[in-house]
Amino acid sequence: MKGIIDAHLHLNLASQVMHEYARKNKQTLTLQGLLEGMRARKVRKGLLIASFEEGGGNQESMELSDRSHGKLAFAATVNPLADTKSQLRFIEENRSKVAAIKLTPGYLPFYPDDKTCSPIYEYAISRRLPVIIHTGDTATRQSKVKYAHPLHVDEVASTYPEMKIVIAHLGNPWTMDAAEVIYKNENVHADISGLLLAGSNYYEQQIKDTASRISEAIHYIGDAKRIIFGSDWPFSRIDDTIRLVQMLDIGEDDRDKILGANASSLFGLT
Repeated sequence: MKGIIDAHLHLNLASQVMHEYARKNKQTLTLQGLLEGMRARKVRKGLLIASFEEGGGNQESMELSDRSHGKLAFAATVNPLADTKSQLRFIEENRSKVAAIKLTPGYLPFYPDDKTCSPIYEYAISRRLPVIIHTGDTATRQSKVKYAHPLHVDEVASTYPEMKIVIAHLGNPWTMDAAEVIYKNENVHADISGLLLAGSNYYEQQIKDTASRISEAIHYIGDAKRIIFGSDWPFSRIDDTIRLVQMLDIGEDDRDKILGANASSLFGLT
């Protein structure tokens, strides 16, 4: 294995929610803090995903990626409820810097199979960009998880079989529903980010239970060739997510694929 790739990172310096989680996880919410944390845990590359919140959008996140000395690739977030054309124009103008597109159903009130998303998917296909779709639990109380059930991704995957899709957070807590969507659709992947959140009185047991659920999902799918490592820093700790992968009931070849090879292939991260 060439090294760990963390394919789900955030850094919005203006976000009070991210600062709160960073404090809980004893992390420093700065570019230097992120890069030092990656280096300490032998993470050779990361995917920095733009926030849907003000202050951490595509321009800001792309600039942070530019300042990372090649350590952070950039994923642009698109809001299908806003001016989609201008957002896609930004991506096109900076195409060489964009490794993926992210959608945030649940945080925003839309389903991933809404027709408003179609221009985004068509653009992603034309540029061979993977699309990361938020699923499952959210970090804010204002969000509505009904929009974020992983079964909605099945409609997208079957309608656009040529598009590579990532189910973010393995659909948590609907991990077996996510596993079925992955098993059924060869164009669907999933990351295991954001499954461990600080503050639980049962944190160590949570890690064990989560490792068991991910293992069950992988056993159902049949292999781990479409499962991707991601921490969701600063919402979750990188070191604990690595520990989670080490606890999975899978073969070493699959473990290596999760920690780096799968993300390298999907996002073109060398």
